[in-house]
Amino acid sequence: MFLILTIMNKDNFGFGVLSSQPVSLPVGATLMKTDQSISTASYDDGATKRGRLTDFFTLTDVNPFGVNTNRFTDKNGASVYSTKVAFDWSTYNNSTVLAYYFGDMGTARPWATQLSQYVGSTIDGLTGWYLTNFVEMVNIMNFALMGNYQLNYAPFSTILRYFWVSTQVAGSNGVATDLGGINPFTSSNKLSALNGIWVRVCNVSVSGGVVTIS
Repeated sequence: MFLILTIMNKDNFGFGVLSSQPVSLPVGATLMKTDQSISTASYDDGATKRGRLTDFFTLTDVNPFGVNTNRFTDKNGASVYSTKVAFDWSTYNNSTVLAYYFGDMGTARPWATQLSQYVGSTIDGLTGWYLTNFVEMVNIMNFALMGNYQLNYAPFSTILRYFWVSTQVAGSNGVATDLGGINPFTSSNKLSALNGIWVRVCNVSVSGGVVTIS
């Protein structure tokens, strides 16, 4: 995407001259930190700590509520999560943010059931929730907890191990998490009853200090 930038210059006679040139707008962001901070070898992830954000939980600037740098908040900018919906402000692009619904993650179901479970549901005033895909799940996995349940942190705070993701391959077996193992993903029969977390891309508007999410 390009923005046409118009520049006013003066010619030799003192008159304004307009010139236009394309300016490339940013189309992406630096990858996230994994939150590993313990190094076991030179130049490993725990040593270099590459990635965006101050750390896994902390933005480099305030979130749209303007009062803190918390990566995760509820719809009111707090950490109450009464509706079991967490907004991940690391995904905020000045117009949308990714929300995660984890209120029913303890109910295991087959893959096809988890896919459609909340598509037509309204949760926290927001309708249409989809089972996390591979990238959306990796996004919230804290790899400082590698081998020790990567979702065992607030707001998720769970030691559930096996979650379906919507990213799959053809056949009877599909992709699921294994958050208690060193390899965080595994293969499972799609008829197996596993857990789920659901997401929704939400619109965000900020006016007069009021954040509206829809």
